[in-house]
Amino acid sequence: MTTEPFEVPKNEELDQVVTFFKAFGDRTRYLIVTILAEGPLTVNELAERLGISQPAMSHQLMILRQAGVVIGQRDGRYIYYQLTDHHVLTILRQVQAHASQG
Repeated sequence: MTTEPFEVPKNEELDQVVTFFKAFGDRTRYLIVTILAEGPLTVNELAERLGISQPAMSHQLMILRQAGVVIGQRDGRYIYYQLTDHHVLTILRQVQAHASQG
């Protein structure tokens, strides 16, 4: 393990980081993120895959959007949700690698 210095974030950045990690602190939201790693889906497609109601899925997606984990892109009547950027997938992979070594 490298021992590079790590700077403690300032309050605003710290709040953003904590909010980001809180978004992963729920089983359903974590599953949403892993499914979206495969590609964009609508609320209804996600709800069907996870077997939960559309309103419950919308609530979980709102939390993930506020945390900066997912974004929605409108295409006609539908909004397709996807991971914000490749960093989210990198973090997801790192967490899964860490958990599998546990």
